[in-house]
Amino acid sequence: MQKRLFKSWARLPIYAASNELIKRLEKIIMNPIRAFRNWRMYNETVRELNKLNARQLSDLGISRADIERIARQAI
Repeated sequence: MQKRLFKSWARLPIYAASNELIKRLEKIIMNPIRAFRNWRMYNETVRELNKLNARQLSDLGISRADIERIARQAI
């Protein structure tokens, strides 16, 4: 009986509206968090690649000019 009651609630417009509101709030909250994580990963990648010398970078097939592009692709 409880399953039937839950299914009928899912059909109510109020439930659907609140579910949509929750999804929008998650996007509002999570977008800045994702942006911060991406920024941090980008900076960490650039920092780590800049620590390598020219020989190590050439062994990886990377030039100094490619570091920022590679870091952007990493996120």
